[in-house]
Amino acid sequence: MSCFTGGMTNPSKYERAIKRSTALSVFIWAVFIWVQQWVLFTGASQRKLDGW
Repeated sequence: MSCFTGGMTNPSKYERAIKRSTALSVFIWAVFIWVQQWVLFTGASQRKLDGW
């Protein structure tokens, strides 16, 4: 492990960027799924109101 300590500063930056991007993608996925569910729910309730 001691041979890797010299170049550990750059990989940690990359690791942080990768972690941030994965967290962002997961967040976007969660929001997308939530919006889809919300649209489905509101669409169903509107259809019920229309007497469908």
